Amino acid sequence: MTYLAIYLTIGSSLAIALYITQQISEHRSSLRLSREVSKALFPRRHTFRYHLINHVTVPLISCVVVAITWPLALFIKARMWLGLEDEDSCATKVALEPEFQILREHLHERLSVEEVECRERVFDPLGAVPNIPFGYLHAQWTAVRNALGPADEIWSFSVCEASDWKRLEERSGYVVVRPDGIGPAVLTSWKIPD
Repeated sequence: MTYLAIYLTIGSSLAIALYITQQISEHRSSLRLSREVSKALFPRRHTFRYHLINHVTVPLISCVVVAITWPLALFIKARMWLGLEDEDSCATKVALEPEFQILREHLHERLSVEEVECRERVFDPLGAVPNIPFGYLHAQWTAVRNALGPADEIWSFSVCEASDWKRLEERSGYVVVRPDGIGPAVLTSWKIPD
């Protein structure tokens, strides 16, 4: 019985420490502007019920689970701290490559690099997004632009198809069209039509 008490005491202490470090890292990374934008875009997230579930129930259940399985939690956190594992596990990573296929019938308009950069230049008066083509997607656009060969063309595209969840999704952006097929793409819009 004493071993169980010691085990649960260590687990509870570790759960509380991990919860506090998580709250500190979230507080540092959250900006006031992003909270205001989130409040405007997702008003449901700022209801009492949402806060009760998100800020009380889920952390409480997580702390109980960590207190019981603390050796596993400590092992996973140690791997993250040592850099052996990226903090964005494969379960939370967003796929950078599109999970859809762009066909020639999805192409709309042939454009030059200058026309695309002019269309997609971001002008944010608040300065939250860099005033460069594609804003935060500029690195992805640069990689696509640098992959252009002499015979390659840039086309705008729009794909409207059912997803794995059987709902209609519309994706649009720009793609490199090569003589032998479709090349890399930059996705600029992903929405669910009404």
